[in-house]
Amino acid sequence: MAKKKEIRDEDILSLIKTEYVSDPKMSYRKLADKYNFPLKKIAAAGKEENWKQKRVQLGDKIFKKTMNRISTKKADEFSRVINSAGRMLGVIEKAMDDEKQFNRYVLSDGIESTEQIYDKVDTRAVKDMTTSLKELANLVAFVKNEQNNAADTDNDVKVVFEQEEENKNG
Repeated sequence: MAKKKEIRDEDILSLIKTEYVSDPKMSYRKLADKYNFPLKKIAAAGKEENWKQKRVQLGDKIFKKTMNRISTKKADEFSRVINSAGRMLGVIEKAMDDEKQFNRYVLSDGIESTEQIYDKVDTRAVKDMTTSLKELANLVAFVKNEQNNAADTDNDVKVVFEQEEENKNG
């Protein structure tokens, strides 16, 4: 018959420490009940090895990584929007370089389309161009506002996180 492997107190404490440090909702009492291990030994080990500080450090590390990932994702989104807006602005600038841009009309007889230039300005084309420019300006303003909000949100989240830690410890 195989010998039953004896589990050492150090091994159980290592499991308890890992769970305590990684789960902010876990308490020494819950862990003592879960592992059927003396609460006094858990508390002594936690105090000696400074588990509460390790929990805070892990929380800070997780927070920083999360904020970096969110920042990277937002930066990529903003970059795509800004690049698209730049390309759109280039198309508009190219169209504006054509002095007759707003005098061109496309005429169609149902079979064939032809372009004609008249003295009369195509007000619909002017309106469409103006709308496009306004939308570009709004997009740039939106991106700038989102960047400012993202910076403010990072600070707000950190303050809330620190307050939660103070409430747990205090």
